[in-house]
Amino acid sequence: MKGSRPEQAVLSRDTDMSKTDETKRVIETMVDGLNDHRIADIGEFFSEGFRWLGNTGCGTKTGLKEFQNNWQKPFQAAFSEKVCVDEARLYMGEWAAAFGRQEATHSGAFMGVEPTGKRVEIRYMDFWKVVDGKIVDNWVMVDFPHVLAQLGIDVFNGEGWEAFDRGDRQPPFLARRPNRAADNFQSNLNKRLDCSAYVCKLRIDNFAQAVEGRNKTFAGALKGKKHGD
Repeated sequence: MKGSRPEQAVLSRDTDMSKTDETKRVIETMVDGLNDHRIADIGEFFSEGFRWLGNTGCGTKTGLKEFQNNWQKPFQAAFSEKVCVDEARLYMGEWAAAFGRQEATHSGAFMGVEPTGKRVEIRYMDFWKVVDGKIVDNWVMVDFPHVLAQLGIDVFNGEGWEAFDRGDRQPPFLARRPNRAADNFQSNLNKRLDCSAYVCKLRIDNFAQAVEGRNKTFAGALKGKKHGD
């Protein structure tokens, strides 16, 4: 990378490492609360004005009410019998992170898809910031395209890059990448063919000139013989 590099980890670099245990306690009890499907009293873990910052399709919720009304309630209406499983968790001062999955039954309308009754896996990643015993910020990535794929909907319309992994298609840069060895061979071959064509033309021209010269000599000889007769 040329030039100055962008400043990294601005939000977490000055975290208070003495808060790690408190952060761990808040996150662990909050996940238990989600698994108990708590909505009305979820404010035990989240501050009133906290931010829930989701990826496209999930939205951004500002404040506890928006989180309850625009995420928890629609999510629980679409998916029942769900359990949240964090596969890994990390704690650092006021910060925590996790990734994992929810296993649930598609029992309500979801993104325009009517209930199918299928069991689905909902993959996610979370980053939380905890201040004074409550979550104030929650950055979230929920893999809704993967959920929809399990329900028979391909949001990428066949253009997903999984096709590269399966070998069904080549990445564009590979498809366009020149074969230098083949190009060099072809270039040299073309040069030789051009040279051969030139030599052949030259030889043909010389032969034609020679034939023309002999014809003229022969014609001159015939003409002289007639005059001599």
